Amino acid sequence: MKNSAPTARRSFCLALLALLSLLPVARADSVAARARQAGGASGGLQISYELGMSRPTTRLYDVTMTVANLTGPQLQLQFPVWIPGAYRVIDAARNVQEFRAATTGGQPLPASKTTTSEWTIDTRGNSAVRVTYKVFANEIGITGAHLDDTHAYFNGPLLFPYVVGAKERPVTLTVNKPPRWTTISTGLDQLPGKPNTFAAPDYDTFVDAPFEIGNHSVQTFDYKGARFEIAIYGNHNYDPEQFRREHEALVRSQVDMMGAVSFKRYVFIYHMLPDGRGGLEHLNSTVINRRKWLGNTEEGWDSLRGVASHEFFHLWNVKRLRPGVLGPFDYTRQVPTRDLYVSEGMTSYYGDLHILRSGIWKPERYLKAIAEQVKTLQNLPARRILTVEESSINTWFTHDDAAAANANFSYYNKGELLGMLLDLEIRQRTKNARTLDDVFRYLNENFGLPKAGWPVGGFQQAVETVAGSEFDEFFTRYVAGTDELPYERALGYAGLRLERKEAVPFDPGVKFTADTPATAVGLPITSILSESPAYNVLANGDILLAVGGERVTEATLAAQLARFKSGERVPLTVFRGDRLLELTMTMTARPTVSYGIVEDPQATPEQKAIRQSWYTGRKQG
Repeated sequence: MKNSAPTARRSFCLALLALLSLLPVARADSVAARARQAGGASGGLQISYELGMSRPTTRLYDVTMTVANLTGPQLQLQFPVWIPGAYRVIDAARNVQEFRAATTGGQPLPASKTTTSEWTIDTRGNSAVRVTYKVFANEIGITGAHLDDTHAYFNGPLLFPYVVGAKERPVTLTVNKPPRWTTISTGLDQLPGKPNTFAAPDYDTFVDAPFEIGNHSVQTFDYKGARFEIAIYGNHNYDPEQFRREHEALVRSQVDMMGAVSFKRYVFIYHMLPDGRGGLEHLNSTVINRRKWLGNTEEGWDSLRGVASHEFFHLWNVKRLRPGVLGPFDYTRQVPTRDLYVSEGMTSYYGDLHILRSGIWKPERYLKAIAEQVKTLQNLPARRILTVEESSINTWFTHDDAAAANANFSYYNKGELLGMLLDLEIRQRTKNARTLDDVFRYLNENFGLPKAGWPVGGFQQAVETVAGSEFDEFFTRYVAGTDELPYERALGYAGLRLERKEAVPFDPGVKFTADTPATAVGLPITSILSESPAYNVLANGDILLAVGGERVTEATLAAQLARFKSGERVPLTVFRGDRLLELTMTMTARPTVSYGIVEDPQATPEQKAIRQSWYTGRKQG
């Protein structure tokens, strides 16, 4: 049965995104006009950058930018307001200091900051302008820039502006590093005969290649004519040989699925930190931050494998095949797309699947990972009110933590599950002749760089083209709608069963900040699930002091609540601001629900064939 509400919502999203897709066209005319004023036609501009780091303990990079062959009265320089792949505003210009402009002979030129991220320079008829400034770099996160006495690391958008109207021009970067630092790791190619000078065909390529500079370790391996480098900054306790071996296994599995490589080099840049987290994809590299002392645990290795496999699959999904709005990039504004569940969620799907296909995981471990994804989504009330397309667009918002649990979920999570469902559905409909693997190869062939990305609705069209059948009901109900996902049906195609398990520990559905110093009293409430018995009784910001007249702590809360049966009234003592309140909550059953996926011993030969093909990536009858 079709749900009319999702259909209407989807029509609205399509109309909105179609309108938004026109904005870059309109803006292009404006940019072209500004380019004619800001230095003339961009065709002959020569653009170069020089990066200094002579005082690393100050955290200040020294940047020199030279633009030659100018013909107009003004030069406009724009810093990006976001980093592709991060989908959030970072305002790169926020750490720029001492911005100055001059002729190449050193004569000062007027330079004014016209917006939060743009400067306008009066060229006064000079054909070349040299700009100098400093950038404070104290953030080693995946979207950051960092400089200290041990290394230099940066994402290009945080350090380098572009010439408005000339992003398509080639650029060069010369790195002046301290002599004691011997290694530079980046996806950019070094110019022959010019040590520490790197070139890019355009600005997009230039800033999509982060740099790690210092004395870090580097491991390499080759596959199908490409060189793969693993650069690791920081001490850690991961076994180096296993590290290289598993990366090579993941690379081989994914390259074999997607076909011949279209690049010569790929660089994994790792930062091993006390609490390192996250990863960010780039055109032919990635930056991954990991916790440094988890190499003696399977948890640490699984976390590492998951991020590495996810980021490497981005080499195709997002960086080469992508929604049309995600390149060429408009760095001046938010760039929403409803397809991040494909770009990120299905990257997570293939990230985990290739840990299995590479031989690192056994099938049981992979099924456990999928079951955990099911548990995550099914325990979030927001799945009933928010579509995955809306979640994709909403990523640009900074969510209130107190509301997020009830009003939002991750498109990574639901997108991964949709990838699994689509894959198994395609296999079932085509008698295992076609798969989601074929869809991504089709997208790569028809929309991969240097071609334009797929249009609004293009992903569904690709699925239908490959599968040879209509998928409108699937996309209407589960992508543009909020219907519960059909796990059991899809898993059944592969002779698998989903088992629902209710755990014994009671889940109160309340989140709070952990116990702080011994002088602190109570549990500050930070969010309350709408399915919790505390919903509409407690409020975000309350400090829970006692349950049933006895002091409550983080360690005792679940046990104290478990004493009460469903329907019983629970006395609560809280501070709400300056008021001490005695409240009553009616207990309802909300057990922690977990899931497991097991192979059906009664599976037919056809179901087993789909399962085996899914596990291995090799088609079988």
